[in-house]
Order: sequence, then structure tokens, then C-alpha cells
Amino acid sequence: MVKEKSDKLISVYHYTNSRHYDSMINGNEDFAHHDIKTKERFQTEEAIGLFPRSEFIPKGIRGMGRLPNLAYSKISYALLSPEPEQWTSNKEFPKAFWALMEYMGDNGGKKVSLLEIDLLKTDEVYVVDAKHVVPFIFYHVEKEERLELYKNRFNTKISLVDYLNDDNLAQKFSLPEIVIRNPIPEERIRRKWEKSGNTVWKRGKTLYDQVHRKRR
Repeated sequence: MVKEKSDKLISVYHYTNSRHYDSMINGNEDFAHHDIKTKERFQTEEAIGLFPRSEFIPKGIRGMGRLPNLAYSKISYALLSPEPEQWTSNKEFPKAFWALMEYMGDNGGKKVSLLEIDLLKTDEVYVVDAKHVVPFIFYHVEKEERLELYKNRFNTKISLVDYLNDDNLAQKFSLPEIVIRNPIPEERIRRKWEKSGNTVWKRGKTLYDQVHRKRR
């Protein structure tokens, strides 16, 4: 544990429904996990921690063709802070954070948990610009456009270390989103709070309203 603390890079924040958090702490044999080295899918209640479950670029999108192996990887998402200013006060996409909170809160009335995760220098972590997929939230996007948008986001990726060490590089990101490729063990995960989906949605709306009042 002493070595892990000395190798800590940064803490990031992951929103999830509480059912998934419970599986991270207690295990859930019904949840499938993916080994990032062998690509094998496995199910075990002994898999404790945050395991990558989302797809970097969804496989269901038409015309994926040949992309780098990383594009097909399972990943976890996170933010640099619980309510990052680049998301809550974004001039180009003012509803970005509210839309994210609406997505998290729209889960059948289940509760939402905010997790604080310690990342180490040895973790495989990237930063991407989520602005390229925000059109999915606000506008109708034709199927043939979706792959292009996902590829644009994928092509913005840089290592988290580079992002943290280069202010000029970091300023190019409109909606920075953390992408974690490897599993994170339970001891590096802390739940900051648990709230109802409706409360989470209202918080997103409140932040949106506050920003717009200042701009009027």
C-alpha cells in the first residue's frame, strides 16, 4: 500500500448507479468482465473493483472497418472533478453536464453513486474530448455520421500524464473525459455519496440555470 500511495497520479470521479457500485465491492456473478490482455469474457463474483464495461467505440455502429485495437477495448469513464467547470460552464455546449446528470439519473428510480478513484502512474488512462459525441444528446444524428463522430473523439485521445503536464495541450480540450482501460481494485475506490436519480438530475439543472442567469 505504501508503494501505491507513492505512485499515485491523481484522483478522478466516476458516476455509476448504486447497483454497479455494490458489485464492485461485493462482487456479482451475473456481471461479465473482460480481460484486457486475453480479450476473454468471464463471469465471477470474485472480480472485485471497477472493471471496464463500456466500449470505446460501440461495435453496433455501421462501417467501423479497421480501427486500432484500442478502439474496440472495454473502458471505464471518469471526470477530473465531481462537477468540472469545463462541463458545467461550457459556452459551446451549456447543457453538457446537465445532460450527463440526466443520463445518470434516468435509471428507473435507482440511486446514483459518485466514486472517487485513485489512479496510479502505471494505469492505462487517456483523456478524450467528449464534445464530438455531444451532438447525440441534442441533435438527431444520421447513422452514417455516428462512426465519424466517435472516431473524431477517439482521435483526440492523449495520455492523462501528458494532459496533466502540458497546459497548452490541455486547453485544446472542450469537454475532457477520462478513459480508464485497466481494472481498478476496490482499495482505490471510495464512495463520496449516494443520491436518488431525481436529485442528481435536479443538481445538473441547477448548475445549468446558475450559469445562464450570470450570462443574461
